[in-house]
Amino acid sequence: MIMWLSEVFILLAIIFMAFSVGVAFGQDDEKRKRTFK
Repeated sequence: MIMWLSEVFILLAIIFMAFSVGVAFGQDDEKRKRTFK
């Protein structure tokens, strides 16, 4: 049970990191579009 919970926690951490990185890249793209305009 404890090992299963740890695996789920690691999976959630990876998803959260990927989501935060995606949001950061999206904000960078918006800044680039504004600067090009």
